[in-house]
Amino acid sequence: AKGRADTDAVAANSRGVALMGQYQYQAAYDEFAKIIEQYPGWPAVETNLAIAQMNRQSPEDEQAALERLNRVLLDDPNLLRAQYTAGLLAWYVGDVDTARDHFNYVAEADPADGFAAYYLGQCAMDAGNYQEALKWFSRAAKVEPYLRSTYYAKSQAYQRLRQPEEAKE
Repeated sequence: AKGRADTDAVAANSRGVALMGQYQYQAAYDEFAKIIEQYPGWPAVETNLAIAQMNRQSPEDEQAALERLNRVLLDDPNLLRAQYTAGLLAWYVGDVDTARDHFNYVAEADPADGFAAYYLGQCAMDAGNYQEALKWFSRAAKVEPYLRSTYYAKSQAYQRLRQPEEAKE
């Protein structure tokens, strides 16, 4: 943050996170926006604001949230939550190459992030690179075994590679 955040701002950020946990994205957005007025450029809160904005699902929210995250990442590309969320938004709007770059950044920085690995697999699937997808889905399943979508996606990759026995597994 530009200027040290006071305990009230930290508490407000926690309230906003709790509101997102209750799927109250507009209320969370409002909470984070108030903090940013007082402490502009606070990367963690800017990221939270972008996540709340993305989840509100108003007509312009995805693009505005992505632009916000890109500004955050210009200042600090090591913010993995911002990288991951920017990857989700890029993938959602169909920019697979940009999404892959974001997810790859996260996967390299945190090899135990099964979700980044899963979405790298999805990006590979979208590009028609099913062998690459299998590599990422296998990694995701290893580090995040309860991410059930991984197993279905892995089966689809095997089917596209015409390996029905492996797909049944």
